[in-house]
Amino acid sequence: MSAKKTVNVAYMYPDILSLHGDRGNIWALMNVAGKMGLELSIARYDSPNDKVPFDKIDLMVFSPGELASSLFLAKDAYGGAQAYKEYIDSGNTMLAIGSAIGIFAGEVVRKNGVYEGMGVIDATMEELQTPYSNDAVLMTDTFGYDMEIVGGQIQIASIKLGAGEKPLGISRYGFGNDKNGMEGIRKLNFFFTNFLGPVLVKNPWFAEEILKVAANNRGIDVDTSDDGYMLERLSNAEINRYIRIKAEKYDHTRLDN
Repeated sequence: MSAKKTVNVAYMYPDILSLHGDRGNIWALMNVAGKMGLELSIARYDSPNDKVPFDKIDLMVFSPGELASSLFLAKDAYGGAQAYKEYIDSGNTMLAIGSAIGIFAGEVVRKNGVYEGMGVIDATMEELQTPYSNDAVLMTDTFGYDMEIVGGQIQIASIKLGAGEKPLGISRYGFGNDKNGMEGIRKLNFFFTNFLGPVLVKNPWFAEEILKVAANNRGIDVDTSDDGYMLERLSNAEINRYIRIKAEKYDHTRLDN
């Protein structure tokens, strides 16, 4: 395949950010890229001391990890806040999932104190007294059409966005960022979601759009694949059916607490 069709992916600190089996998102990206006629060149960066060639990366992926790990990376990751600010502000593509937002947020409020993130995203994380777990559904028009994303949340912190930040979409069901109807963050080509699943396995259309953004930023014209992902759509429809049953029977009590 021509190098013009290659997208360079940085799999960031998978041995540190290793909760919830989210390496499945990398497999999903590989599978979806193949359907789109793209080749992924995936490089792992395992240590904060590893030199990261920011100017050669088309897509960075940060998986969830312990909050302590996120704060460690916010302080010690190669390049520091300035390198990540320049990467994001230049319109480069990044996907951060779950507690990884603590790396990039301005402040993380934990039970034992207040800590600084990189501050490249105007958001505050506040550790919950009691973790929340449930199914979750997001509706977003960030790609120019209505997209449903289905996943799950194991929420250990609420996320409050600053005035200049926009959510990825509307939380149709679940905790979202802060039980306030918003889910995730979209800033230029920085995408953040609380959804696990892994989210790209359950929603390959989301993976397609992220890859399209990264490819276009490299100057590669690519369309979404012609795969309807029928199995995933049927699976998510069944999850939605189960959610309706839960909501009718008892779920309002969990969301109100």
